[in-house]
Amino acid sequence: MRILVLTKRRYMGKDLLNDRYGRFYELPKEFVRLGHDVTAVCLLYRGLENNDRIISNTERVSWHSYSISSIGSKGIVSWWRKLNSLGESFQPDLILAWSDAVQIILGSFLARKLNRPLAVDLYDNFESYGQCKIPGVLPLFRRAVRQAKLISCISPELGQLVEQRYRPKGEIITIENAVPEGFSRNEDKETSRTKLGLKDNVKYVGTAGALDPSRSISDLIRAFQSMTQEDKNVHLVLAGPLSKDIELHENDRIHYLGELDYSEIPRLYNALDVGVICNKDSAFGKYCFPQKAYEMIVCRIPVVAADVGVMHRLFARFPNNLYKSGNQLDLKYKIQQQLNNPILTELPVPTWNTQAKVMASKLKNLAL
Repeated sequence: MRILVLTKRRYMGKDLLNDRYGRFYELPKEFVRLGHDVTAVCLLYRGLENNDRIISNTERVSWHSYSISSIGSKGIVSWWRKLNSLGESFQPDLILAWSDAVQIILGSFLARKLNRPLAVDLYDNFESYGQCKIPGVLPLFRRAVRQAKLISCISPELGQLVEQRYRPKGEIITIENAVPEGFSRNEDKETSRTKLGLKDNVKYVGTAGALDPSRSISDLIRAFQSMTQEDKNVHLVLAGPLSKDIELHENDRIHYLGELDYSEIPRLYNALDVGVICNKDSAFGKYCFPQKAYEMIVCRIPVVAADVGVMHRLFARFPNNLYKSGNQLDLKYKIQQQLNNPILTELPVPTWNTQAKVMASKLKNLAL
């Protein structure tokens, strides 16, 4: 197949091309490994990149990157012309749009222009994003999803929402998050801690990812502060983009490591005694699939997760690893349980290659 992918460039606090991170980088790479021809177009909404770039990486995906700032005030017309020109020269068998509502709307327009089938991938409930508050975006997004020939959703829960809310014409499938092959670092806890500048004789609780109110990260900070009054040997480790709304205060037992390179994330998880996945029971939290869930499981550390959405189903056999979202006392208690009597969530974890095979088999049906 010849697949034209439309995506935004920055998501989950990462740069798709510079960090080579996540779903929207891994799936195109795996499509190529399966023998398909992939051209991917990234749109940078904010940033300092002034020139449009064409990047061919080692995975043989042809990445095209465009910046809104370089396109200028006449951006939409200019961008649309460039996208049309690329589509007409590449002659894809199908358009695959993902990452947010705007990309899916653009994909819908382009699919109609080129007379090609459209597939969309929903890795969140995009209606919970600020984009859908812009006049005109929500109805165009809903129409694009309804008319898509294939809709892949990050979870069955999101798939059910899509079926009920949009009544799409196309098939709905589930493509959950995954981990790259070889993600778990073969490194003992002491070595991981030493390389991260952490001590070896204390208990570390922590997490990585977006540290902001939408994930209810303050619940973890407050639960930890309560724990410190009872246990002088417990420390908190945090990594990821830190929201200005989150106060860490002066505390030599809170270790903020900044935004780690993705290759360092296995080392972080290996250093922890308990990993925590915070979330809110919200329009976003109910339908997202935290990438860190499978990453922590693969690294074989005890996990405490908010009992919301996907986690409720995923950890159904491990009720002691779930806490009630928003309940800091319950979170504190569940962390203490795992520190004293750790329970590993033994679950099968897919790789991106596995997920790409499933998705590609469905895309092939559109290209026939």
